[in-house]
Amino acid sequence: MEHKKIRWSHFSVMLIFGLSIFIASIYAGFSYLLETSRATATDQAYDYFALLQANQEFERFQHRLEIASIDSITAESDGDGLSLLEQLGVVWVKLDRLMEGKNAVRLRQDESLVAFKEKASRFLEQLELILDKDLNSPLYQAIPDYKASQASARLLLEEFKPFVDQKSRLLKLQEQLAAGQASLKYYFGGILLSGILVLLMYGYALRRTISMAKEMAYQASHDLLTGLYNRFEVEQRVEDLLGAARQTGEQHSLCYMDLDNFKIINDTCGHEAGDELLKQLSPVLQSQIRPQDMLARLGGDEFAVILNSCEMTIAEQIAERLRETVQDFKFSWAGQTFDVTMSIGAVSINKDSDITSAILSDADAACFLAKERGRNRVYLGQSHTLESHKTQMAWVSRISQAFKESRFRLYCQPIVPIKADHVEKLHYEVLVRMLDEEGKIIPPGIFLPAAERYNQMVRLDRWIIRTLFEHLTSHPEELEALEVCSVNLSGLSIGDRNFTGFIVEQFENFGMPTHKVCFEVTETAAITNIKEASKFIRYFKEMGCRFSLDDFGSGMSSFAYLKGMPVDYLKIDGGFVKDMLNDHIDRAMVDSIHRVGHVLGLKTIAEYVENDQILALLREIGVDYAQGYGIGKPQPLTHRNV
Repeated sequence: MEHKKIRWSHFSVMLIFGLSIFIASIYAGFSYLLETSRATATDQAYDYFALLQANQEFERFQHRLEIASIDSITAESDGDGLSLLEQLGVVWVKLDRLMEGKNAVRLRQDESLVAFKEKASRFLEQLELILDKDLNSPLYQAIPDYKASQASARLLLEEFKPFVDQKSRLLKLQEQLAAGQASLKYYFGGILLSGILVLLMYGYALRRTISMAKEMAYQASHDLLTGLYNRFEVEQRVEDLLGAARQTGEQHSLCYMDLDNFKIINDTCGHEAGDELLKQLSPVLQSQIRPQDMLARLGGDEFAVILNSCEMTIAEQIAERLRETVQDFKFSWAGQTFDVTMSIGAVSINKDSDITSAILSDADAACFLAKERGRNRVYLGQSHTLESHKTQMAWVSRISQAFKESRFRLYCQPIVPIKADHVEKLHYEVLVRMLDEEGKIIPPGIFLPAAERYNQMVRLDRWIIRTLFEHLTSHPEELEALEVCSVNLSGLSIGDRNFTGFIVEQFENFGMPTHKVCFEVTETAAITNIKEASKFIRYFKEMGCRFSLDDFGSGMSSFAYLKGMPVDYLKIDGGFVKDMLNDHIDRAMVDSIHRVGHVLGLKTIAEYVENDQILALLREIGVDYAQGYGIGKPQPLTHRNV
């Protein structure tokens, strides 16, 4: 798999870069030493050539001095002295050049050559004075000690010859080259040592890179808390099995597992206890699956098992074994012992399965349905039920997007007194509508069930209260004309521990009068959360708010619980109201609810009042208020006429 392959790109670049530097260093060393050797040989050639020229000129001068016959030089033959003087000047120039220019530094270091040059210069100075004294005189007259001069010249020339001895110069060059070779050995020794150090360093880097790559590959495929495989690895494995199933026709299975009471342990004992529970459960679950199967933690308290080469009948047996094992497991923490249960949803992976993401979604939906149907059970995914579940899940996404794009609107529907002589200020129920992507209204019966089922109602209730309070306090004339406005609250909001504080905060922030707000709670929500609902109602009643029990009559124990609910209004279930003209039982139910309400001192409100005939019958019974399309249709809150 992609994440398991060790990627060498960065290391390869580093290695190639390092080796390039190493090779470049060797090449530069070779080039430097070759250039140095070449330069040394060239400089030695210059030295030898300069000495050779000086020697040749000295030999010519000495030869002229030797062959000059004293007897043949007369007053008429005055050119010989001038010729010797010119030849002497050439010798002098050649000797001076030995100590100047390019060769000066090198040749000055030869002490014997310097001594010879000084000695020869003194001789030439003396000879120049003699020759320059009288160029027209015979040479034998100008040089009384001519034979001594000849001897001195011969001796000087003999002393000069070793300096121009080619073998001697080449020997020195060889010595210098030998020294250069020794330097080369030292240089290459250093290069070799550097190379070894570089290779050792890269070897260490290679080992560290491999180690880090393995660690990264492990972290990419494993859950760090439990050591099990993670969600990414599950997705990869399902994709592989799906591809194999389409080729071979073999069937596999995927189980999603979710702990039922993990939140209780987490909230009671803290996250540390929750983490410990997950770590203890992991080996317990691992012990119940086959060697070829894969257990993974998806995140939170969710696990998954991929069952290789496993049909659904076998998958159900394994899932039941896992469920029973968890049910028998006891978790102890800080002196407390907790029972643990697990809901499991299983789906098939076969040649007809959809794409990987759809398989994962089906398994998640099956697990959710296992929870919804009572928890601590196994649910085998069926296409029609999963499709319905996924449709509702799609609404969750649309609701979230509507929040982001501000596509919710407040509407209101009037609630009016039925008695003709009763005059009351403005009274209405606040409703919510959602706009689709094109700005069209989506009926609440479509999106509200999904919002309630998938925990979106608390967020929606918060939005309604905040938006309503902001609207009313920013329109003081409407607030002044308002008697009371009713706001529906879901059972989830009533049970939310932070919701009470939120409402109090909104009252304080906007300065909203509490007596102008009536919270509506459905009978079902109140009965389901009787303790929380009673506490919630009493708290806000003390602040001055009113309460209405909505859809009254739909519950099985309505009258038994009614005495303990400190509400102000009873809203008679519209299912009884709309059919009361044709069904005497529905009429009797409406009459009974109204009578009980009045006995308890409550006002009654009839919903679904769609025509004047129903309104007349309600007036006859004595119901206090009416609401429905026969009274007034819902309209945008911003368009309402005061």
